[in-house]
Amino acid sequence: MTDTLWLILGAGLLLWVLYDIIRGQTWLHRRIARTKEPMFFWALMLAWTGLAFWTLGFGYSG
Repeated sequence: MTDTLWLILGAGLLLWVLYDIIRGQTWLHRRIARTKEPMFFWALMLAWTGLAFWTLGFGYSG
């Protein structure tokens, strides 16, 4: 059960990253637009993607 939860969470985070990339904006404590702050935007996308794969790893470790 716990492994499945990690897989669902990781997949959800990956979908969230894809959605934000398509929209060109994300939220942290404020809106970050790719057009206005590209370095910060892509750094956040990299961080969220890393977290997503990390959680997927927990799902496959069991």
